[in-house]
Amino acid sequence: MNAIRRIWVPIAVAVCFAAIQLAFSSSFDGVRERSFDIYQRLMPRDLPLDQVAVVAIDDESLAKHGRWPWTRAQVGEVVEQISRSGAAAIGLDLLFPEMDASDNGPASDAAFADALSRSPSVLAMTLTKDGAPLELEQQAGFSFIGDGSPPVERGYPGGLAPIAAFTQAASGLGVIRSFADDDGRMRAIPLLWADEPAPGTLRYWPAFSIEMLRVAQAETSVTARIFNAQDDALKVGAVIVPLADGRLRLVDVPATPLNISAASLLADGPQKALENRIVVLAVDAAGVDRYHLTARGNLRLGADLHAIAVSQMLNSFYLIRIKDPVEMEMGLFAALALLMLAGFVMLGRNPLMATGFAALICFVPLAFGLWFYADRGVLLDASQPTLGLLLAGLSGGYALYREAERKRVSLQRQFSQFLSPEVVRQLAESEGVAALEVEDRVITIMLLDIRSFTAMGEEYGAQKMVDVVNHFFAIASDEIFKRGGT
Repeated sequence: MNAIRRIWVPIAVAVCFAAIQLAFSSSFDGVRERSFDIYQRLMPRDLPLDQVAVVAIDDESLAKHGRWPWTRAQVGEVVEQISRSGAAAIGLDLLFPEMDASDNGPASDAAFADALSRSPSVLAMTLTKDGAPLELEQQAGFSFIGDGSPPVERGYPGGLAPIAAFTQAASGLGVIRSFADDDGRMRAIPLLWADEPAPGTLRYWPAFSIEMLRVAQAETSVTARIFNAQDDALKVGAVIVPLADGRLRLVDVPATPLNISAASLLADGPQKALENRIVVLAVDAAGVDRYHLTARGNLRLGADLHAIAVSQMLNSFYLIRIKDPVEMEMGLFAALALLMLAGFVMLGRNPLMATGFAALICFVPLAFGLWFYADRGVLLDASQPTLGLLLAGLSGGYALYREAERKRVSLQRQFSQFLSPEVVRQLAESEGVAALEVEDRVITIMLLDIRSFTAMGEEYGAQKMVDVVNHFFAIASDEIFKRGGT
Protein backbone atom coordinates (compact mmCIF):
# COMPACT_ATOMS: atom_id res chain seq x y z
CA MET A 1 0.00 0.00 0.00
CA ASN A 2 2.85 2.39 0.82
CA ALA A 3 4.48 1.71 -2.56
CA ILE A 4 1.24 2.47 -4.40
CA ARG A 5 0.82 5.67 -2.41
CA ARG A 6 4.30 6.77 -3.43
CA ILE A 7 3.87 6.38 -7.19
CA TRP A 8 0.24 6.95 -8.06
CA VAL A 9 0.77 10.70 -8.59
CA PRO A 10 3.75 10.35 -11.01
CA ILE A 11 1.90 7.54 -12.81
CA ALA A 12 -1.08 9.83 -13.37
CA VAL A 13 1.18 12.64 -14.59
CA ALA A 14 3.08 10.34 -16.96
CA VAL A 15 -0.12 8.89 -18.44
CA CYS A 16 -1.63 12.35 -18.97
CA PHE A 17 1.54 13.62 -20.61
CA ALA A 18 1.72 10.61 -22.94
CA ALA A 19 -1.91 11.09 -23.95
CA ILE A 20 -1.35 14.78 -24.71
CA GLN A 21 1.79 14.02 -26.71
CA LEU A 22 0.02 11.40 -28.82
CA ALA A 23 -3.03 13.56 -29.40
CA PHE A 24 -1.14 16.73 -30.32
CA SER A 25 2.13 15.34 -31.66
CA SER A 26 2.26 17.60 -34.72
CA SER A 27 1.80 20.66 -32.51
CA PHE A 28 5.20 19.99 -30.96
CA ASP A 29 7.13 20.09 -34.26
CA GLY A 30 8.51 23.53 -33.50
CA VAL A 31 9.77 22.32 -30.12
CA ARG A 32 11.42 19.35 -31.80
CA GLU A 33 13.22 21.59 -34.28
CA ARG A 34 14.56 23.74 -31.47
CA SER A 35 15.83 20.66 -29.66
CA PHE A 36 17.73 19.69 -32.83
CA ASP A 37 19.17 23.20 -32.87
CA ILE A 38 20.48 22.60 -29.35
CA TYR A 39 22.38 19.54 -30.59
CA GLN A 40 24.11 21.65 -33.22
CA ARG A 41 24.94 24.35 -30.67
CA LEU A 42 26.30 21.90 -28.10
CA MET A 43 28.21 19.73 -30.58
CA PRO A 44 28.75 21.59 -33.89
CA ARG A 45 29.83 19.21 -36.66
CA ASP A 46 32.91 19.60 -38.79
CA LEU A 47 32.13 19.32 -42.50
CA PRO A 48 34.87 19.34 -45.15
CA LEU A 49 34.38 22.37 -47.40
CA ASP A 50 37.39 21.78 -49.65
CA GLN A 51 35.30 20.96 -52.73
CA VAL A 52 33.21 24.14 -52.80
CA ALA A 53 33.80 27.89 -52.94
CA VAL A 54 31.93 31.17 -53.20
CA VAL A 55 32.85 33.98 -55.56
CA ALA A 56 31.29 37.15 -54.21
CA ILE A 57 30.41 40.31 -56.06
CA ASP A 58 31.15 42.24 -52.90
CA ASP A 59 31.55 45.88 -51.92
CA GLU A 60 35.12 45.90 -53.24
CA SER A 61 33.91 44.61 -56.61
CA LEU A 62 31.18 47.23 -56.83
CA ALA A 63 33.59 49.98 -55.83
CA LYS A 64 35.96 49.04 -58.66
CA HIS A 65 33.53 48.05 -61.41
CA GLY A 66 30.35 49.99 -60.77
CA ARG A 67 27.17 49.56 -58.78
CA TRP A 68 24.82 46.61 -59.07
CA PRO A 69 23.29 45.46 -61.36
CA TRP A 70 26.23 44.93 -63.63
CA THR A 71 25.90 44.45 -67.34
CA ARG A 72 25.57 40.84 -68.46
CA ALA A 73 28.95 41.14 -70.16
CA GLN A 74 30.59 41.96 -66.82
CA VAL A 75 28.95 38.97 -65.14
CA GLY A 76 29.99 36.83 -68.11
CA GLU A 77 33.59 37.92 -67.64
CA VAL A 78 33.51 36.72 -64.02
CA VAL A 79 32.03 33.40 -65.17
CA GLU A 80 34.77 33.12 -67.77
CA GLN A 81 37.51 33.63 -65.16
CA ILE A 82 35.96 31.06 -62.82
CA SER A 83 35.78 28.57 -65.70
CA ARG A 84 39.43 29.21 -66.60
CA SER A 85 40.29 28.52 -62.97
CA GLY A 86 39.18 24.93 -63.52
CA ALA A 87 35.90 24.96 -61.55
CA ALA A 88 33.92 21.72 -61.76
CA ALA A 89 30.64 23.64 -61.91
CA ILE A 90 29.57 27.28 -61.60
CA GLY A 91 26.22 28.03 -59.99
CA LEU A 92 24.96 31.57 -60.51
CA ASP A 93 22.85 32.48 -57.49
CA LEU A 94 21.35 35.31 -59.55
CA LEU A 95 18.19 35.72 -61.59
CA PHE A 96 18.20 36.92 -65.23
CA PRO A 97 14.50 37.03 -66.19
CA GLU A 98 14.86 40.00 -68.55
CA MET A 99 17.21 41.19 -71.24
CA ASP A 100 20.04 43.59 -70.41
CA ALA A 101 18.60 47.10 -70.30
CA SER A 102 21.91 48.87 -70.82
CA ASP A 103 22.76 50.82 -73.99
CA ASN A 104 24.72 47.85 -75.34
CA GLY A 105 22.13 45.33 -74.14
CA PRO A 106 21.94 42.82 -77.01
CA ALA A 107 25.71 42.57 -77.32
CA SER A 108 26.05 42.25 -73.55
CA ASP A 109 23.48 39.43 -73.45
CA ALA A 110 25.26 37.68 -76.31
CA ALA A 111 28.59 37.89 -74.48
CA PHE A 112 27.01 36.48 -71.34
CA ALA A 113 25.37 33.62 -73.23
CA ASP A 114 28.70 32.84 -74.88
CA ALA A 115 30.42 32.69 -71.48
CA LEU A 116 27.70 30.37 -70.19
CA SER A 117 28.03 28.04 -73.18
CA ARG A 118 31.78 27.66 -72.66
CA SER A 119 31.56 26.84 -68.94
CA PRO A 120 29.88 24.22 -66.71
CA SER A 121 27.29 26.77 -65.66
CA VAL A 122 24.06 26.39 -63.69
CA LEU A 123 21.45 29.14 -63.71
CA ALA A 124 18.90 29.86 -61.01
CA MET A 125 15.12 29.88 -61.31
CA THR A 126 12.25 30.03 -58.85
CA LEU A 127 8.65 28.82 -58.70
CA THR A 128 5.83 30.96 -57.38
CA LYS A 129 2.08 30.67 -56.79
CA ASP A 130 1.33 33.76 -58.88
CA GLY A 131 4.08 33.45 -61.49
CA ALA A 132 3.56 33.29 -65.23
CA PRO A 133 3.78 29.85 -66.88
CA LEU A 134 7.37 28.87 -67.63
CA GLU A 135 8.07 28.33 -71.31
CA LEU A 136 11.40 26.54 -71.09
CA GLU A 137 12.80 23.04 -71.27
CA GLN A 138 14.29 21.05 -68.44
CA GLN A 139 18.05 20.68 -68.49
CA ALA A 140 18.07 17.62 -66.24
CA GLY A 141 16.23 14.42 -67.06
CA PHE A 142 14.40 12.56 -64.31
CA SER A 143 13.80 8.84 -63.89
CA PHE A 144 11.71 7.43 -61.06
CA ILE A 145 11.99 3.96 -59.53
CA GLY A 146 9.17 2.73 -57.34
CA ASP A 147 5.45 3.34 -57.03
CA GLY A 148 5.54 5.99 -54.31
CA SER A 149 4.55 9.61 -54.60
CA PRO A 150 7.62 11.87 -54.93
CA PRO A 151 8.03 14.24 -51.95
CA VAL A 152 8.17 17.42 -54.01
CA GLU A 153 7.21 21.05 -53.54
CA ARG A 154 4.31 21.25 -55.98
CA GLY A 155 1.30 23.31 -56.92
CA TYR A 156 3.15 26.11 -58.70
CA PRO A 157 1.57 27.25 -61.96
CA GLY A 158 4.61 29.30 -62.92
CA GLY A 159 7.62 31.16 -61.72
CA LEU A 160 10.61 33.25 -62.71
CA ALA A 161 13.34 31.92 -64.97
CA PRO A 162 16.22 33.23 -67.12
CA ILE A 163 15.46 34.26 -70.69
CA ALA A 164 15.61 31.51 -73.30
CA ALA A 165 19.00 32.53 -74.71
CA PHE A 166 20.62 31.97 -71.33
CA THR A 167 18.88 28.71 -70.44
CA GLN A 168 19.82 27.25 -73.80
CA ALA A 169 23.45 28.24 -73.28
CA ALA A 170 23.79 27.03 -69.68
CA SER A 171 24.50 23.44 -68.67
CA GLY A 172 21.92 23.35 -65.89
CA LEU A 173 18.91 25.04 -64.32
CA GLY A 174 17.94 24.67 -60.66
CA VAL A 175 15.44 26.15 -58.20
CA ILE A 176 16.94 28.45 -55.57
CA ARG A 177 13.76 29.04 -53.60
CA SER A 178 13.70 27.82 -49.99
CA PHE A 179 11.52 28.26 -46.94
CA ALA A 180 12.37 29.39 -43.44
CA ASP A 181 10.52 27.80 -40.52
CA ASP A 182 7.98 29.75 -38.50
CA ASP A 183 10.72 31.13 -36.26
CA GLY A 184 12.62 32.49 -39.27
CA ARG A 185 15.41 29.90 -39.21
CA MET A 186 16.58 28.16 -42.37
CA ARG A 187 17.03 24.54 -41.36
CA ALA A 188 16.44 22.62 -44.58
CA ILE A 189 16.08 23.06 -48.33
CA PRO A 190 13.67 21.20 -50.66
CA LEU A 191 15.43 18.93 -53.14
CA LEU A 192 12.68 18.42 -55.72
CA TRP A 193 10.21 20.91 -57.16
CA ALA A 194 7.40 20.68 -59.66
CA ASP A 195 5.35 23.16 -61.65
CA GLU A 196 2.07 22.43 -63.43
CA PRO A 197 2.27 23.53 -67.05
CA ALA A 198 -1.18 21.94 -67.51
CA PRO A 199 -3.79 20.84 -64.97
CA GLY A 200 -2.79 17.48 -63.50
CA THR A 201 0.62 17.51 -65.22
CA LEU A 202 3.77 17.84 -63.15
CA ARG A 203 7.13 18.91 -64.50
CA TYR A 204 10.03 18.24 -62.15
CA TRP A 205 12.90 20.57 -61.36
CA PRO A 206 15.97 19.92 -59.21
CA ALA A 207 17.13 22.16 -56.39
CA PHE A 208 20.00 24.49 -57.27
CA SER A 209 22.47 22.40 -55.22
CA ILE A 210 21.36 19.15 -56.89
CA GLU A 211 21.79 20.68 -60.33
CA MET A 212 25.29 21.94 -59.55
CA LEU A 213 26.18 18.44 -58.38
CA ARG A 214 24.82 16.92 -61.60
CA VAL A 215 26.71 19.34 -63.85
CA ALA A 216 29.95 18.84 -61.89
CA GLN A 217 29.75 15.12 -62.61
CA ALA A 218 28.74 15.63 -66.26
CA GLU A 219 25.57 13.64 -65.69
CA THR A 220 22.50 14.06 -67.87
CA SER A 221 19.81 12.94 -65.44
CA VAL A 222 18.79 12.42 -61.85
CA THR A 223 17.32 9.15 -60.57
CA ALA A 224 14.78 9.09 -57.76
CA ARG A 225 13.97 5.94 -55.77
CA ILE A 226 10.48 6.48 -54.38
CA PHE A 227 8.73 3.86 -52.26
CA ASN A 228 7.49 6.29 -49.58
CA ALA A 229 9.96 4.65 -47.20
CA GLN A 230 12.77 5.81 -44.95
CA ASP A 231 15.40 4.85 -47.54
CA ASP A 232 13.95 6.86 -50.46
CA ALA A 233 16.78 8.71 -52.17
CA LEU A 234 18.03 10.71 -55.13
CA LYS A 235 20.97 9.40 -57.13
CA VAL A 236 23.08 12.06 -58.82
CA GLY A 237 25.99 10.38 -60.53
CA ALA A 238 27.95 8.66 -57.77
CA VAL A 239 26.19 10.59 -55.01
CA ILE A 240 23.14 9.27 -53.15
CA VAL A 241 21.04 11.81 -51.26
CA PRO A 242 18.37 10.70 -48.72
CA LEU A 243 14.89 11.85 -49.69
CA ALA A 244 12.80 10.82 -46.70
CA ASP A 245 10.75 14.03 -46.49
CA GLY A 246 12.00 15.68 -49.67
CA ARG A 247 14.33 18.08 -47.88
CA LEU A 248 18.02 18.24 -47.08
CA ARG A 249 18.56 19.27 -43.47
CA LEU A 250 21.49 21.68 -43.35
CA VAL A 251 24.47 21.11 -41.08
CA ASP A 252 25.24 24.50 -39.57
CA VAL A 253 29.02 24.13 -39.55
CA PRO A 254 31.18 26.72 -37.77
CA ALA A 255 33.47 27.09 -40.82
CA THR A 256 32.62 29.03 -43.98
CA PRO A 257 33.41 28.04 -47.58
CA LEU A 258 36.35 29.57 -49.40
CA ASN A 259 35.32 33.08 -50.44
CA ILE A 260 37.02 34.96 -53.27
CA SER A 261 36.10 38.46 -54.40
CA ALA A 262 35.00 38.90 -58.01
CA ALA A 263 37.26 41.96 -58.06
CA SER A 264 40.24 39.69 -57.45
CA LEU A 265 39.30 37.45 -60.40
CA LEU A 266 38.79 40.40 -62.73
CA ALA A 267 42.10 41.95 -61.69
CA ASP A 268 44.34 38.89 -61.39
CA GLY A 269 42.70 36.34 -63.68
CA PRO A 270 42.15 32.63 -62.89
CA GLN A 271 42.58 31.48 -59.29
CA LYS A 272 44.27 28.13 -58.63
CA ALA A 273 42.27 27.77 -55.42
CA LEU A 274 39.05 27.29 -57.45
CA GLU A 275 40.33 24.30 -59.40
CA ASN A 276 37.99 21.27 -59.29
CA ARG A 277 35.62 23.05 -56.89
CA ILE A 278 31.92 23.66 -57.29
CA VAL A 279 31.66 27.44 -57.20
CA VAL A 280 28.66 29.58 -56.32
CA LEU A 281 28.63 33.10 -57.77
CA ALA A 282 26.52 35.53 -55.72
CA VAL A 283 26.18 39.16 -54.68
CA ASP A 284 27.46 39.90 -51.17
CA ALA A 285 27.21 43.66 -50.83
CA ALA A 286 25.33 45.97 -48.50
CA GLY A 287 21.70 46.34 -49.53
CA VAL A 288 21.61 43.61 -52.19
CA ASP A 289 22.81 40.48 -50.41
CA ARG A 290 20.54 37.75 -48.99
CA TYR A 291 21.33 36.45 -45.52
CA HIS A 292 19.47 33.70 -43.65
CA LEU A 293 19.18 32.86 -39.96
CA THR A 294 20.45 29.30 -39.41
CA ALA A 295 19.92 26.59 -36.78
CA ARG A 296 22.74 27.80 -34.53
CA GLY A 297 21.53 31.39 -34.71
CA ASN A 298 24.05 32.57 -37.31
CA LEU A 299 23.34 34.83 -40.29
CA ARG A 300 24.75 33.26 -43.44
CA LEU A 301 24.82 34.24 -47.07
CA GLY A 302 22.47 32.19 -49.24
CA ALA A 303 25.44 31.19 -51.43
CA ASP A 304 27.15 29.74 -48.33
CA LEU A 305 24.10 27.56 -47.66
CA HIS A 306 24.13 26.27 -51.25
CA ALA A 307 27.83 25.46 -50.91
CA ILE A 308 27.29 23.70 -47.58
CA ALA A 309 24.43 21.66 -49.06
CA VAL A 310 26.69 20.53 -51.93
CA SER A 311 29.44 19.61 -49.45
CA GLN A 312 27.01 17.53 -47.41
CA MET A 313 26.04 15.57 -50.49
CA LEU A 314 29.61 15.10 -51.69
CA ASN A 315 30.65 13.83 -48.25
CA SER A 316 27.44 11.85 -47.52
CA PHE A 317 27.04 13.97 -44.42
CA TYR A 318 23.37 14.06 -43.48
CA LEU A 319 21.11 14.75 -40.52
CA ILE A 320 18.08 12.48 -40.67
CA ARG A 321 15.07 12.15 -38.36
CA ILE A 322 14.95 8.80 -36.63
CA LYS A 323 12.53 6.29 -38.12
CA ASP A 324 9.05 6.42 -36.50
CA PRO A 325 10.04 9.41 -34.35
CA VAL A 326 6.87 9.67 -32.26
CA GLU A 327 6.94 5.96 -31.42
CA MET A 328 10.62 6.17 -30.50
CA GLU A 329 10.08 9.21 -28.29
CA MET A 330 7.15 7.54 -26.54
CA GLY A 331 9.06 4.29 -26.11
CA LEU A 332 12.03 6.09 -24.57
CA PHE A 333 9.74 8.07 -22.29
CA ALA A 334 7.82 4.97 -21.18
CA ALA A 335 10.98 2.94 -20.43
CA LEU A 336 12.59 5.72 -18.42
CA ALA A 337 9.31 6.54 -16.63
CA LEU A 338 9.09 2.91 -15.45
CA LEU A 339 12.69 3.10 -14.23
CA MET A 340 11.90 6.32 -12.39
CA LEU A 341 8.82 4.77 -10.74
CA ALA A 342 10.90 1.78 -9.64
CA GLY A 343 13.31 4.24 -8.05
CA PHE A 344 10.47 5.92 -6.18
CA VAL A 345 9.37 2.52 -4.84
CA MET A 346 12.83 1.32 -3.77
CA LEU A 347 14.14 4.66 -2.51
CA GLY A 348 10.88 6.01 -1.16
CA ARG A 349 12.07 6.02 2.45
CA ASN A 350 14.65 8.63 1.46
CA PRO A 351 12.84 11.31 -0.56
CA LEU A 352 16.04 13.24 -1.23
CA MET A 353 17.81 10.24 -2.73
CA ALA A 354 14.72 9.27 -4.74
CA THR A 355 14.42 12.79 -6.16
CA GLY A 356 18.13 12.82 -7.07
CA PHE A 357 17.72 9.51 -8.90
CA ALA A 358 14.72 10.92 -10.78
CA ALA A 359 16.74 14.00 -11.73
CA LEU A 360 19.45 11.80 -13.26
CA ILE A 361 16.83 9.91 -15.26
CA CYS A 362 15.61 13.22 -16.71
CA PHE A 363 18.99 13.78 -18.39
CA VAL A 364 19.07 10.38 -20.10
CA PRO A 365 16.99 11.44 -23.18
CA LEU A 366 19.38 14.33 -23.85
CA ALA A 367 22.34 11.95 -23.58
CA PHE A 368 20.67 9.54 -26.02
CA GLY A 369 19.82 12.37 -28.40
CA LEU A 370 23.35 13.76 -28.41
CA TRP A 371 24.82 10.30 -28.94
CA PHE A 372 22.53 9.54 -31.91
CA TYR A 373 23.33 12.96 -33.39
CA ALA A 374 27.11 12.85 -32.90
CA ASP A 375 27.67 9.19 -33.75
CA ARG A 376 25.10 8.50 -36.46
CA GLY A 377 23.76 11.83 -37.68
CA VAL A 378 20.30 10.71 -36.54
CA LEU A 379 17.96 13.19 -34.87
CA LEU A 380 15.98 11.97 -31.87
CA ASP A 381 13.99 14.62 -30.06
CA ALA A 382 14.92 14.69 -26.38
CA SER A 383 12.69 17.58 -25.38
CA GLN A 384 9.42 15.62 -25.21
CA PRO A 385 10.68 12.69 -23.06
CA THR A 386 12.70 15.07 -20.89
CA LEU A 387 9.69 17.30 -20.21
CA GLY A 388 7.49 14.32 -19.38
CA LEU A 389 10.10 12.81 -17.06
CA LEU A 390 10.67 16.15 -15.40
CA LEU A 391 6.96 16.53 -14.65
CA ALA A 392 6.72 12.94 -13.38
CA GLY A 393 9.86 13.40 -11.27
CA LEU A 394 8.67 16.64 -9.70
CA SER A 395 5.26 15.20 -8.92
CA GLY A 396 6.79 12.01 -7.52
CA GLY A 397 9.27 13.94 -5.38
CA TYR A 398 6.50 16.14 -4.05
CA ALA A 399 4.35 13.09 -3.28
CA LEU A 400 7.22 11.50 -1.33
CA TYR A 401 7.79 14.71 0.56
CA ARG A 402 4.11 15.00 1.49
CA GLU A 403 3.98 11.38 2.61
CA ALA A 404 7.15 11.78 4.70
CA GLU A 405 5.74 14.92 6.30
CA ARG A 406 2.47 13.18 7.09
CA LYS A 407 4.26 10.30 8.79
CA ARG A 408 6.62 12.59 10.66
CA VAL A 409 3.76 14.62 12.08
CA SER A 410 1.85 11.47 13.00
CA LEU A 411 4.81 9.89 14.80
CA GLN A 412 5.67 13.11 16.57
CA ARG A 413 2.14 13.40 17.76
CA GLN A 414 2.14 9.82 19.06
CA PHE A 415 5.58 9.53 20.64
CA SER A 416 7.02 12.98 21.30
CA GLN A 417 5.56 13.01 24.81
CA PHE A 418 7.28 9.77 25.74
CA LEU A 419 10.43 9.50 23.64
CA SER A 420 13.39 11.72 22.93
CA PRO A 421 13.42 13.80 19.70
CA GLU A 422 16.27 11.65 18.33
CA VAL A 423 14.27 8.46 18.78
CA VAL A 424 11.19 10.07 17.23
CA ARG A 425 13.34 11.16 14.25
CA GLN A 426 14.63 7.61 13.78
CA LEU A 427 11.11 6.27 13.89
CA ALA A 428 10.00 8.82 11.28
CA GLU A 429 12.88 8.04 8.92
CA SER A 430 12.26 4.29 9.18
CA GLU A 431 8.49 4.69 8.80
CA GLY A 432 8.06 3.12 12.26
CA VAL A 433 10.00 -0.02 11.38
CA ALA A 434 12.66 0.84 13.98
CA ALA A 435 10.07 0.31 16.69
CA LEU A 436 9.74 -3.35 15.66
CA GLU A 437 13.44 -4.11 15.31
CA VAL A 438 15.41 -5.97 17.96
CA GLU A 439 18.81 -4.53 18.83
CA ASP A 440 21.31 -5.61 21.50
CA ARG A 441 22.64 -2.56 23.32
CA VAL A 442 24.15 -1.67 26.73
CA ILE A 443 21.70 0.63 28.45
CA THR A 444 21.44 2.54 31.70
CA ILE A 445 18.25 2.42 33.72
CA MET A 446 17.58 5.19 36.19
CA LEU A 447 14.75 4.89 38.70
CA LEU A 448 13.33 8.12 40.09
CA ASP A 449 11.01 8.74 43.00
CA ILE A 450 9.53 11.79 44.66
CA ARG A 451 10.45 12.03 48.30
CA SER A 452 7.46 11.80 50.68
CA PHE A 453 5.13 11.23 47.73
CA THR A 454 2.67 9.21 49.84
CA ALA A 455 2.48 11.88 52.53
CA MET A 456 2.03 14.54 49.89
CA GLY A 457 -0.82 12.59 48.39
CA GLU A 458 -2.61 12.55 51.76
CA GLU A 459 -2.03 16.26 52.30
CA TYR A 460 -2.71 17.73 48.79
CA GLY A 461 -5.80 17.43 46.76
CA ALA A 462 -5.99 15.51 43.46
CA GLN A 463 -5.56 18.51 41.15
CA LYS A 464 -2.50 19.82 42.97
CA MET A 465 -0.90 16.37 42.92
CA VAL A 466 -1.40 16.20 39.12
CA ASP A 467 0.26 19.62 38.77
CA VAL A 468 3.22 18.52 40.89
CA VAL A 469 3.71 15.30 38.95
CA ASN A 470 3.49 17.09 35.59
CA HIS A 471 5.98 19.68 36.77
CA PHE A 472 8.35 16.91 37.82
CA PHE A 473 7.94 15.09 34.47
CA ALA A 474 8.70 18.29 32.54
CA ILE A 475 11.96 18.85 34.46
CA ALA A 476 13.05 15.20 34.31
CA SER A 477 12.13 14.68 30.63
CA ASP A 478 13.99 17.78 29.56
CA GLU A 479 17.19 16.64 31.28
CA ILE A 480 16.83 13.07 30.01
CA PHE A 481 16.17 14.15 26.38
CA LYS A 482 19.20 16.45 26.48
CA ARG A 483 21.35 13.38 27.14
CA GLY A 484 19.81 11.18 24.49
CA GLY A 485 17.70 9.20 26.93
CA THR A 486 14.09 8.23 26.63
